Amino acid sequence: MWRSLVAVLLLFVSACAHGPGQGSGPRVVVSSTELARQAGLKPWAISMPFGANEDGSDLLLKFLDRAEASGARFVTQLQVVFVTQEEGQSLECRSRLSPDGIPPEARQARVRMASVTGKPLVALQRVVQSYSESVVSCREVVVPGAAVASSPRAYSKSDPSIASAYVSEVRQRTAIQCLSTPVMRYRYRYGFEAAAGYTPLNARRLLAVRPDLSLAQSEAECVPRAPDAPRNNRLEAIAFGGAGPEAALLTVPEEVAGAAVEL
Repeated sequence: MWRSLVAVLLLFVSACAHGPGQGSGPRVVVSSTELARQAGLKPWAISMPFGANEDGSDLLLKFLDRAEASGARFVTQLQVVFVTQEEGQSLECRSRLSPDGIPPEARQARVRMASVTGKPLVALQRVVQSYSESVVSCREVVVPGAAVASSPRAYSKSDPSIASAYVSEVRQRTAIQCLSTPVMRYRYRYGFEAAAGYTPLNARRLLAVRPDLSLAQSEAECVPRAPDAPRNNRLEAIAFGGAGPEAALLTVPEEVAGAAVEL
């Protein structure tokens, strides 16, 4: 589908590079194609290649930030694509990212076994990965060296000599103490993700930077790579609005111009 578009704008060469999630313009919205089409904006294809040992959350934030820098208002059909080899066959393995809340049947990718021998693909097998994460815990503690307060003792008629005496009172002072403790965690990656050293998306990190970004990730699928397909790992999507149409479309492809394109 991606190669059927008239042109592709590679965002990684954009001169308007911002830090992840720091664009000053309107925030791009990850939406369904049907919703984006209602805005009357022209669609164009975008792609951002990436290499080994990348963090998926950082990549996605950078991708969206550069889409915003280009003036895009909507991003649809977002997916992460990996190029891998298995049994001498070149494969494309991909997972789709869609707005959370879309019915599961509309965002579920089909898992295809593309092995030459008919065996389950190693690329689609789950690999467990351990990693360390800092967990912060806080508690109330008594601060050492508590303050000492002095106050006049009440006057006593029976003993006037104590009128100027003082009573010492020890007052406890407390504070909140927070400690960061490393905790071992475990996550599962696909074989093709592990081979590339790719760290899967972290929903909490994404929401911390973009509170409106709630995405659901489909199961992965692997298919034989077409001879004319790109040979690199990449994030790719269809954007609506911005600078893309000037460099991309003279006519709108049928699959984009249709009533709706399933994510």
